[in-house]
Amino acid sequence: MTHPTENMNLFLIFHHNLAFSSVPVEHYPYIIDSVYMKLLDLADSGYPLGLEFTGETLETVENINPDYITRLNSLLSSQRVELIGSSYSQAIFPLIPYDVNRWNLALGLDVYQRLLGQRPSLAYINEQCYSDSLIDLYRASGYKAILFDWMNAVKDNHWPDYYRYCLLRPAGAGISFLWNDCIAFQKFQRAVWGDIDFSDLREFIRKHLTRASTYGLDKPYLCLYCSDAEVFDYRPGTLNTSAGKTGQIKKIESFLDRLKDDLPVKFSLPSRIIYQFQENECPSIRGISTPSYPVRTKKQEKYNVTRWAVTGREATRMNTQCFQLYRLLGKIDEKSLLADPEAARLRKNLVRLWGSDYRTHTTDEKYEAFRHLMGESLAAARSFLEKMAGGKAITYTDSDRRKSRSKTTEQGAVEKHQEDRFRFRLDACGFQLSLLKNKGLAIEKVCFPEMPNLPLLGTIPHGAFPDIALGSDYFSGHSILITQDAAQYTDLSVRVRQIESFKEGGKIHIRNRTPIEIPGLSIIKTFTIDSTGLQITYDFYARDLRPASLRMGIWTIMPHSFDRDTLYVKTCLGGSSPESFKLAGSKILQDQPANHIVTARHCLGCTDGQLIIGDKKKELVISVDQAQLYSVPLLHYEESPSACMDDSDYLCRIYFSLCERDDVANVFWKGRSRLSFHITSYPTENMKSGR
Repeated sequence: MTHPTENMNLFLIFHHNLAFSSVPVEHYPYIIDSVYMKLLDLADSGYPLGLEFTGETLETVENINPDYITRLNSLLSSQRVELIGSSYSQAIFPLIPYDVNRWNLALGLDVYQRLLGQRPSLAYINEQCYSDSLIDLYRASGYKAILFDWMNAVKDNHWPDYYRYCLLRPAGAGISFLWNDCIAFQKFQRAVWGDIDFSDLREFIRKHLTRASTYGLDKPYLCLYCSDAEVFDYRPGTLNTSAGKTGQIKKIESFLDRLKDDLPVKFSLPSRIIYQFQENECPSIRGISTPSYPVRTKKQEKYNVTRWAVTGREATRMNTQCFQLYRLLGKIDEKSLLADPEAARLRKNLVRLWGSDYRTHTTDEKYEAFRHLMGESLAAARSFLEKMAGGKAITYTDSDRRKSRSKTTEQGAVEKHQEDRFRFRLDACGFQLSLLKNKGLAIEKVCFPEMPNLPLLGTIPHGAFPDIALGSDYFSGHSILITQDAAQYTDLSVRVRQIESFKEGGKIHIRNRTPIEIPGLSIIKTFTIDSTGLQITYDFYARDLRPASLRMGIWTIMPHSFDRDTLYVKTCLGGSSPESFKLAGSKILQDQPANHIVTARHCLGCTDGQLIIGDKKKELVISVDQAQLYSVPLLHYEESPSACMDDSDYLCRIYFSLCERDDVANVFWKGRSRLSFHITSYPTENMKSGR
């Protein structure tokens, strides 16, 4: 039997981040005095607040106004505010290697301990970008609970609605979820800014009170606000500080007074809500991530993780250089990274350089700061390693190592190949490769040594699906360019008339002799085969290119070669080990536009540079060198009813993207670049053991 909810616990968390992309450095003193200090005034008036800071922001505040740190410590001691954890820099963990995420959390905790004398137990996920493998990372850093957006957590999970008012625990994880609500914080912002009336906000909360009452919950809560502090009494992205409306934080106090008078609510520190739940009162869940939404973030789908991967202001170039610096630091042992002052400085620099705000609406001065810090850090890292190696030069990309291969092995023509007007076929090293000359050297099929005569990727021809919605050809190994005016170009329209094939360094190479030309791009494709696998390299030259979307390395899985019921995709999403997602029954459209501006809905982090497609018998491994040129995979999977055994019953494709468009995109390509993929396949243990 249900009973009315007597009180609903409300809590507010203000996210403090002076690295905010569109905030100039000269505005920092104003923000500290007129925004951050006023929030402390609000806490002094009797309203408990959660205050979340990056470690970088706290260090900046200490340098500009140490009195703020003193006052913050006083309010923490009296438990009128609570410290909510972040990391040293606001970075997007599902796009970044595990080691860097671990360093970032550790550096943040060090700042909290040094300046505030404590380590928080509740963490706010940066930009609310979440993957399940991050749970272990936060738990290992000492956190007891994670704050994440309910509206995006529940998508595709089909949880009971009352879960939104409960503390949830992933089974066996030793950590809990406290829910933020992106609709609530947007309503709150709009009410404070005057876009909606206070009564609209009050009615929104009343509906939650009524809903919680129908479930008979005696400890319901609602996160009234959990977002930026810098949007009150200040307007980011303006010429001067006077452009922001003042009095908004006082207005917040007035709203809280009225809510307390009008509704059966009480305000609480976030951790007190956590501690009121006994473990047996917390529903258990498997996790949050699903095949359709392996990486989640806040707000609507137009605001997705590709924002920080391959859109933004030169995000692809920035992320490439971050991976280059990461690879250099990977040559330094962990003990030296911690103990040697120069190595520790470089580690901290990398954490800063992977900050999300460099990749969105960043100001020119912050962009220049990134360029300077990156250039200095790369040079310093090389110098550090050369000193460790006794002055010997070092390399930092896979492509560099390939260039240094031995030149003493045989060279000459390639045998066992056939060529006609439409195809180039090669049978060598156990591989069977067929390329379509009239489709820009797209891959018709490729068979790997351990599974001869079973093409794992290639081209699905027109008519293979009984569903007219899938009535197209689906190629592999091609490129798609979409311009800012929505024109689409692909190298499939180009006939390759001359092909070079030769042996060098124990490897077989096949490439187009003259560049494939599409508007703004010239492309040479090289297919390299040896005992380790098949490598496809795109050498391309961009001519003043401003793409809306640029995808190279598009791979179509052959549906008759993989068992649909056991098909899965596996990749690293910021954690210590890969996450695996079974695809059967899902519809995944990461490559599709979210709206007329945003060209992709989601992406996979691929933080170790490897993506695996597999079933119960085999795995296809696609590797990409993120330090050569950064890209992210976009997954497309959908099923089709089959009328007979010859019909294809699912479409599975991987698009590696170099560029996508959204509201922060500012991409310009000029000059030569190289993107390489290494593809191999092997039986799984089940097949090897005969099970």
